Formats: sequence, C-alpha cells, structure tokens
Amino acid sequence: MGSQLLSSKVVIVEEEPRIRNIPTLPTAVVGAVGVTERGPIGQAVLVTSFEEFIEAFGGFTPNSDLALAVHAFFQNGGQTVWIVRTVHYSDITNPASRTSTAASATIPTAAVAATAGSVLGTVVAPFDLEPGDTLVIVVDGGAPATATFNATPGARETGSPGPFALADGQTLLVRIDGGAVQTIVFLASEFTDIAGATPAEVAAVINAKIAGARALVTSGGTRVSVASDRRGTASGVEVTGGTANTALGFPTGLAAGSGNVADIGAVTAAEVKTIVEAAIAGVTVTDETGRVRMTSGTTGPTSSVQVD
Repeated sequence: MGSQLLSSKVVIVEEEPRIRNIPTLPTAVVGAVGVTERGPIGQAVLVTSFEEFIEAFGGFTPNSDLALAVHAFFQNGGQTVWIVRTVHYSDITNPASRTSTAASATIPTAAVAATAGSVLGTVVAPFDLEPGDTLVIVVDGGAPATATFNATPGARETGSPGPFALADGQTLLVRIDGGAVQTIVFLASEFTDIAGATPAEVAAVINAKIAGARALVTSGGTRVSVASDRRGTASGVEVTGGTANTALGFPTGLAAGSGNVADIGAVTAAEVKTIVEAAIAGVTVTDETGRVRMTSGTTGPTSSVQVD
C-alpha cells in the first residue's frame, strides 16, 4: 500500500522562479511648434500619425517646415508628437493680439429647386370677422398692402315717419335671408295706443316676434328699420305684405346686403383667396384643409410673405 498523510503538517513545494516583466512607458515627450495650414491656435494637439497631422493641421506649406519635420519624425519610427500651431502675436503676452483670423468656406448642398416664401394660418375656416377688418401683408420685403373685408346687412325702413295708425290684429309679412315668410302680428295690448303706435313700440313688437333679424329706430327716432342679423351678400330682408304695411309703408321686394363676402361672420377660405389676391399683388392664397396659406409669387432667398 502507498503511504498516507495521517496527520497535518507543512508540505513545501518548490517551483522554478519566474521573471515578471513590468511594461515601460516612453519617458521622452516630443513636441513641435510652428506655422501650419490650419488648425487650433495655441493649443497642443496629440497626433499619432502623419495622417492625423494632415487632418488636424493640413499639409505642406511653403513658409513652414513643420509638416516636413512631422513627416520625417513618423517615417523614422516616431509614434506620438504634440503639435502647437502658432502665429504672429503683436504682444506675445496677450493671446488676443494674434494677427490670424478665422477662415470659412461655403459647402454647397445638393442641387434643389428654389422655394417660395409662405405663411400658413392656424385657424380653420370659416372665419368670424367684422366689417372693416383687414389683413396687412408684406410680400418679398416690399411695402405693406392691405386687404379689407366689407359687409352690410340687408335692411328695409318704413316709408313714412311715426306714429303709425295700426289696428289690433294687423300683420306684417317678412322674409329674412331667403328663408320662410314670418308673420308679425300687432296686438292692441302691446301698445299704449295702437292707433298712434310709436316707432319704439313697433320696433319692440317686431323684435319680440322675428327670427334672424332685428328692428331699429332710425332717422332720428322717427322711423323703423328691419335689418338682417347676417351681414354680407347672403343677407336680405324682404317685406312681402301684410295688413299693417299700409300704415308702416315698408317697400316690398328684396333689400339685399352688400360687401365682398356672403357672411362676414362665416368667411370662407375661398373668399379670403378672392379678396387677398385681388388686393395684394404677388401673393397666392390656397386652402389647406380649411387653413389659409399665403405664398409669394417669387422663389429663392429673397422670397417672403409676412402678415402684419
């Protein structure tokens, strides 16, 4: 049988000695200062090849041997060198006195077609405007031009001044904005004296019973006008008859509204296009899903549209 270690003891095992190498670092630091084609000024840049030098500082120059020296350094086994580009300083103690200036270059982009200046509205049509509202637009940096939105309501005024000799139960037949005929009934209980109805009383009765229009006391308080609530060419007031009109004397027939929009409270993108293009030269208006875009008729860097 082989022997066994039956009790604890110290066993010494000898090995061949090994030599541990400790890597060394270069203790020599190479630096070069000189004039280069380009690159940072007064700032040390570490380069590890002549290609890195060219990328940072450019190539050979007729007034400096720095690039030639760096090339020779790497050709003869050099590994790293710190490069400092220098220039002439009017005052060597003042870095701001260097005589160099920053260079610049224009890099052309891919060939593309010139575009026109334009501006896109943020509100979707229809637009709630007021008569006399304007758009002031500058095209291509020129003089401001103005487009104005105009609208008046259709209206009818009594043919004679008050008071009006009405009678209980008499009627006035009115059509507003091309809608159905409305019947206004005058009752004696609505007046102090219906046979001597004042313009204010007649206007109050009409306002209580009419839809889509309003009655106003006009002509210095002597007459009554009925005007559509809509303002524009789609507005209209038509008195078609009624027994009370003998005393009131409203002209029959249609009194249409006027302006350059159908309804100033709901102006469409198409109406904006018509008005703006007619008033302002050099601009085109398009409808982009209800929003209005205004575009200059020119292209390129001088093309612009500004809405004031």
